[in-house]
Amino acid sequence: MESTLEKIAELNPDAVVLDGFDSAIVGICYRHGMDPVLLYDKEHCVLTLVNRDNMTYEEAEEFLEFNTYGLWAGDGTPCFVEIGDEFWNSL
Repeated sequence: MESTLEKIAELNPDAVVLDGFDSAIVGICYRHGMDPVLLYDKEHCVLTLVNRDNMTYEEAEEFLEFNTYGLWAGDGTPCFVEIGDEFWNSL
């Protein structure tokens, strides 16, 4: 089975891959009229910085807000999702 990173490389070679956040990849985001991009889980990104870089939760949120979520890389710009409790409670 093809990995998500292999698939996005085929679908959109310009898709941004965030270094060190592979475990936060949820899948591929398809948008009308644009190339597909990677979809990252926001909470997992925060926890990656907390665990890997010994940041506090607040520091990690601020870092990502300032350095990552505002990133614009054209049709390669990744998407970020915040999965609500409604989803997890429905399983």
